[in-house]
Amino acid sequence: MRTSGSSPALSILIVFGEQRARAERCLRQILDQTVLDRCEIVILDLSADGVAIPGLEHPAVRWFHRPDLRSFGEARAECIRQSCGAIVAFLEDHCYADPRWAEEVLGAFEKPVDIVTYAMTNANPERLFCRTFLMVEYGRWLDPAISGYISISACNNVAYRRSALEPYWLRLNQLCEAEYVLHREMQAAGSRMWLAAEAKLGHQNWTRLGQGVQANGDMKRLLAARRASELGWGMSTRIAWAAAMALTPPLHIARLARSLVRRPALWSLFWASIPLMVVVYTRGAWGEAMGYLFGDGNCSERFRDLEISIARED
Repeated sequence: MRTSGSSPALSILIVFGEQRARAERCLRQILDQTVLDRCEIVILDLSADGVAIPGLEHPAVRWFHRPDLRSFGEARAECIRQSCGAIVAFLEDHCYADPRWAEEVLGAFEKPVDIVTYAMTNANPERLFCRTFLMVEYGRWLDPAISGYISISACNNVAYRRSALEPYWLRLNQLCEAEYVLHREMQAAGSRMWLAAEAKLGHQNWTRLGQGVQANGDMKRLLAARRASELGWGMSTRIAWAAAMALTPPLHIARLARSLVRRPALWSLFWASIPLMVVVYTRGAWGEAMGYLFGDGNCSERFRDLEISIARED
C-alpha cells in the first residue's frame, strides 16, 4: 500500500467534459485497477458546472475543475503538471480500462522505453460502423496486438516516463495537442516506444459519420499547425508538405495493412473498413494541408468539444 506522502508509481490522467455518464464509467473502471494502491488519478474537468460524479471522493483521486482551459492540449498538459508519478498515463474519457491495464503499463516501463501504447478493444462493438471506425483510428494498435518496439504510437491514449518529458516541459501546451511531433522529437533524442499488448483499453467509437470525420480533420489540422510552428518552417516548406498530403491516404492504408500481416484475425474488418478509411484519411489529409498553409483555423476549441463533450451513443 502506498503510504501517505509517498509518490505514486503511476499517475493516471483524464480530461472530463460534459458527458458525465461516460466519465463516471471511465472512473469506475480505473478505480477497479489491480495496482490502484500504486496509482494516483488526476482529473481535469472542463465541464461548465463541474457536477460531481461517484468516485471523485476516493483518496486516490485528485480532481480539478478548470472550465477556463480552452484547448484539449492545454488541459492534458495541466494534468501532467498536477501529477507526481514517475510514469504518466493518459486515457480519454470515452475509454474503459481492463482491470490489469495499469499493472501492464507499469510492467512495460520496466523495459528501456519512454513511451508506451496500449492495445485497443471495442467498447461499442454492436454496430459494424463503430467497429470500422476503431480500425480506421486504432488499427495498428488494435487487439489482438503483439507486444514489441514500434515506430509510431497512438495519440491521446499513451503513457510516458516523466523524466523523458522534462526537456519539453515549457512546450507541453502545444505538444500535448500534437503528440506526433512530441514523439518524433523524443525519438530523435533516443527515446523508444513499446506496444503493451496486455494493457487493454476499451474505446467508445463514433456513431455519427460527420462528427468522426470532423474530429479527425481537426486533429490533423492542429497537428500540422503545431508541427510547422514548433519546427519553425518557412512558407516553402509548408507548401511542399501541404502538396505531399495528396499521397497520404493510400500510404496510411498501406501502412495499416502491413501492421496486420501477423494478425490475420483482423483482415476481414480491415477490408470492410476501406471505404471509411478513404473518407477519413482524405479529410485528414485536407485538414493537415490546411494546417500547414493557414494554421489551426481556430479549430482547437471545436476539437476539444468533439473529444470530450459530444455523445458517442445513438
